[in-house]
Amino acid sequence: MEDNSRSKLRLIHNRVISEAEIKVLYPDEIKEGVDVLATESPLDLSLRYWGGTQWLTHQFSVLMRTPGADRNLVLGLLFAEGIISEADQVEKIQLIDNAFEEEKIDKAVVFLSKQCSFSPSENNRNLISNSSCGFCGKDTLESLQHSCYILPRIGIQLEKNAIWNLKSQLITEQSAFNLTGGIHAVAAVNAQGEIEVIKEDVGRHNALDKVVGCLLEEGQPPFTNKALLLSGRASFEMVHKAMMAGFPVVIAIGAPSSMAVDFAEENNMTLIGFLKENRMNIYSAQQRVVF
Repeated sequence: MEDNSRSKLRLIHNRVISEAEIKVLYPDEIKEGVDVLATESPLDLSLRYWGGTQWLTHQFSVLMRTPGADRNLVLGLLFAEGIISEADQVEKIQLIDNAFEEEKIDKAVVFLSKQCSFSPSENNRNLISNSSCGFCGKDTLESLQHSCYILPRIGIQLEKNAIWNLKSQLITEQSAFNLTGGIHAVAAVNAQGEIEVIKEDVGRHNALDKVVGCLLEEGQPPFTNKALLLSGRASFEMVHKAMMAGFPVVIAIGAPSSMAVDFAEENNMTLIGFLKENRMNIYSAQQRVVF
């Protein structure tokens, strides 16, 4: 019991989770208690870019996210937005923690390299991005049409038992979810069915961006030798983001949307939903699943 309490205090210090005093109502009584919550707080993201004759600053967006792995989040978001194609196009990221200051909003300033061509008018995002939406803030549907990788026919293959084992692996690795019950997870999985990278966030799109950002620091896309595991449903936006990074396989604990299935079928992506310990639904490109 003492070890669990120390772990909780450490997570609170790192701002991944928070505590709230609550009243718990039962049929015949009311009690005071403390609930553990997934933290959601703003990150003000600005870009420093070369304007041809001088360095300029553009306030890109305010992201609602769970603190932690902010560098990964920023890299993954800039990749998803088509602003960078590799981590080397970012010279540095300055993270400013203001959570305990009067302003109470964290900041991230990204210094893009001169070789990274950036135009605010071509990469326009409305100011505030909701943590639940991967494409919120985009002006038009046309602006979503970034180039996606053409997937190889195979790329990665996963044995069926290895896929079935992923759900229990994910539950074990979801430290923040196990404390709060209110946070999403996305994981990168290797060909042996092992979780290599896992990130959690109140926004499932943020969690995916954090995973992609982490992988960008280790190598260049496409990530055709890995699968992507989602703790929830597979929406079109999540599948589209996975496609942009070159993942041939997306596995969801929950349901896919119709548009996600159509997109996966059209682009030779293996899409799996409703993953359980002894069952899965394969919606497209079953050649990557070894029976």
